[in-house]
Order: sequence, then structure tokens, then C-alpha cells
Amino acid sequence: MKELLENAVRKMKNQPLRHLLHVSIDLPLSGYLPEDYISAGRQKIDMYRKLSLVNDYGELQEITDELRDRYGPLPPEVETLLELKALQLDARQWEIEDIHLEDERFAVFTYRDKKKITQLAHLTGKDLRIVDDRQAYLLLRCSSENSAELLRRLKSVLQTSEELS
Repeated sequence: MKELLENAVRKMKNQPLRHLLHVSIDLPLSGYLPEDYISAGRQKIDMYRKLSLVNDYGELQEITDELRDRYGPLPPEVETLLELKALQLDARQWEIEDIHLEDERFAVFTYRDKKKITQLAHLTGKDLRIVDDRQAYLLLRCSSENSAELLRRLKSVLQTSEELS
């Protein structure tokens, strides 16, 4: 809804429309709302819908707080689901549209903006290698079977804190 309103204002001002990048993440991780946390039905569907519409960390924190307030402590599957959503937000800032593993040693980033991925590669050192006009490979240096370690590694790279140009 917020994006629709923002684009309506941009259209009136003859500014380019803002389109949020969808980030596809295909990792050996399982994040979901378990049946014993939120039972099947309208509430679960609504929560998945809310999560799909999250566009920034503030909104993600609001949903996290809502989950805790309404349903209690977060089970591991829900924590993973929220961490995957945060990873999508991190990837979006670098205009990475897909993250998947290859040979269990590399995370492959499919990107849109060569300038941004080059900047990220520069900031992260030799572990991120740009291989062509669409993909960069990140040496994992961790077991892809350990989900917490894998998420920590990806987040540490994508949360590199330097002003994007």
C-alpha cells in the first residue's frame, strides 16, 4: 500500500516510479510458521501476507513484535523465517535479485547493478568474485549444512556498512 501511494505521488511529480526488487532465496534453510505456533487459517495467511509486504527493517521489527505479543516466544522456524526476510532486505539494497548455493562452497548472487556489486566486492575483499555481468560468487568459508553459520556469513557480507553510491 505504501509503495502504491509513493508511486502515485511520484507520478504526479513526473518522477520515475519506484519498483521494489523481489529477492529469491534458495538456501537449505527452513523458515515457516509452524502449526503449533499459529494454527492454519486466516491468521496464518494474514501473517504470511504481512511478511511478504515488508519493505524495511522497521516493518520487520513491528511484525516480530506482533508475533511475540500475539503468539508468544518465537520458535526456531519462525526465527529463521524472519532472518530470511531480513536477508532479502539486505540483498535488495545491493540490487541482488537471487541468492542460491553452488557446490556447497559458494553462494551465488544474481545482481542487477554492476556498480553496486563491484562496490560490495571491494568492501568484502577477495571472497566475493564477480564472474560475469549477472553473477558474483561468494566463498562461504563455512559449512552450508549449518544454517546459523550460513545465515551469519551471508548477513555479514550483505550488511557491509558503507554508504551506497
